[in-house]
Amino acid sequence: MQLEPPATGEPMTMNLHPFADPASPAAAWPTRRVLWIATLAAMVPSLLLAVMIFAPLADGLDRYGYVPGRDFVNFWLGGRLALEGRVAAIYDLDAYHAVLKAMFAPAERFMNFSYPPHALALLLPLALLPYSIALPVWLLAGLTAFVAAAGGLVAAQDRRPRIVLLALSPIALLMLAIAQATGFLALLFVAGLALSKRRPVVAGVLLGLLTIKPQLGLLIPVYLVLRGAWTTVATAAVTAIALAGLSVVLFGIEPWRAYVEVTLPYQARVIAEPYGFVWTLMISPYAWLCQLGVAAPLAMKLHVAAALAVAALVGLAVRRCNDDRLAIAITALGAVLVTPYSLTYDLTLPAAALFAWLAQAERPPERWQSAAIGLFWASPFVLMWLNVSGIPLGPPILAGLFAALLVEARQQHGTRINAVREGLRNPTIGATFAS
Repeated sequence: MQLEPPATGEPMTMNLHPFADPASPAAAWPTRRVLWIATLAAMVPSLLLAVMIFAPLADGLDRYGYVPGRDFVNFWLGGRLALEGRVAAIYDLDAYHAVLKAMFAPAERFMNFSYPPHALALLLPLALLPYSIALPVWLLAGLTAFVAAAGGLVAAQDRRPRIVLLALSPIALLMLAIAQATGFLALLFVAGLALSKRRPVVAGVLLGLLTIKPQLGLLIPVYLVLRGAWTTVATAAVTAIALAGLSVVLFGIEPWRAYVEVTLPYQARVIAEPYGFVWTLMISPYAWLCQLGVAAPLAMKLHVAAALAVAALVGLAVRRCNDDRLAIAITALGAVLVTPYSLTYDLTLPAAALFAWLAQAERPPERWQSAAIGLFWASPFVLMWLNVSGIPLGPPILAGLFAALLVEARQQHGTRINAVREGLRNPTIGATFAS
């Protein structure tokens, strides 16, 4: 919402539409410069880190012992084994790693398939392509999904600069370097919440699909319930149940038993034992406390307390915020903070939501808010290096952005309350507000 000062002799008017027209002066991209500075400042270190960490060496593996395409190996191999009827090997840690080494490289480091069985049906199309073709298709589709989630494909006068900015962003570079699925997940998250008013059934289907990575959806019920999106809630539940049922029809119940009895306990050990490559990626408050030397059990208790506080603040912001895009950005950032197992590439979700809000914001943020936005935008790759160097700054950077967004939501709420009060006193404004 924006109150515009009247010209001489003209009554005060008020723009109450939650999303400004992209062509209007009010939405003239006040934060574009901040994002470009952050992108360009982080580009060289991000590219250097990408080459150092992920570039293949003489044996075809990167310095950590993984093949090019890193995480995509799991998505492709999971789909291939499911297509070949060898689902049992997917959730057998030793059998899966043996297949991995046989198909890619004998020196390939240990990897496991951590996704629930209802993700397998979605991965089957990948298995129809050879790995060398499937990987570039996956990367291009994932980048397109991220750009779409951030609103980069909407009809706007500056669509091409938006696409370039998003494609060059540090989080996009990290997502491509590690070949993760978070571009698709960002699209499901942001579009699912954004469509919950206008297309509640479509929104529910998207959010139901997001259950393939359930830890990222912990705050989705908070948003939907406080917004009264009950059709979306019901549709999401039906979609998730239907997808799980489809997995049972296609692959039987055994994969679910193995997932619960083998995969989930293994993932719990990964979280509880602070070592290995995955800990260079972890950015949760729990991981931050462990990296500072706090014992894992105590760190988890403190994390739960912090997560409850974040959930409460997200709920308050969603309830009061009149700007849907800002509310979604706050929810997406909170989603990364509340789960103990959040990784740098999961920042694709709040990055997309943040960009979508900033592109339509009606007024520029304060300087300290712009600094928090720029620091977050530049940080994804650098956070890995800081973790390795023993300087974990992920949660403080995320907390700074979280505070900036909460303050913005509070200011918007205060502006709206003041507008209502002014409308009650001034018939002209009251009539405008009512319309």
